[in-house]
Amino acid sequence: MSVLTEAKAEGLVDRLERILEACIAAQEEVAGVLGRKQAASVKMNLPLLEAANSEMEVAAVRWTELETARRATVEALAERLRTTPDRLDLREIIGLAEEPRRGRLATLRARLKSKAAQVAHLHAVDLSLTEVSLDYVRDMLRLLTRGGEKQPTYGPDGKEAPPRGGLPMIDHVA
Repeated sequence: MSVLTEAKAEGLVDRLERILEACIAAQEEVAGVLGRKQAASVKMNLPLLEAANSEMEVAAVRWTELETARRATVEALAERLRTTPDRLDLREIIGLAEEPRRGRLATLRARLKSKAAQVAHLHAVDLSLTEVSLDYVRDMLRLLTRGGEKQPTYGPDGKEAPPRGGLPMIDHVA
């Protein structure tokens, strides 16, 4: 009989497994959203970029819910095992479980770590694309604010042409 069975904690471990599966699904969703966001950034498609940002906000709320449920489950499990939640991590829980649960938990842990690494990489790429976009905007603002420094335009007769409306120039950068 395992320590988990003796502590009547099997139901809590079942709940933890479901939460970990939901965490993996949430990470997969975040990876998909980051991919769509990156594609929108490269194409400079603002409506798609805004949609992806909204999806990220929803994903962040979902992740917070899952993390809250995971913490509550680990706290309840720690109480049953007569330990403190900060001393009880997933590796410890895996070590207390018997087969086949040990294998399932180890697989979930590995999948979650892998997805988290993938999302971290995609997030880093997203940040660099955002920096490039901001650099582009800064460069365009610099060009627009230097409008008064341009050489005058010349007409067909070679003389300086009088100014003709055109685009209003930006006086300063906000």
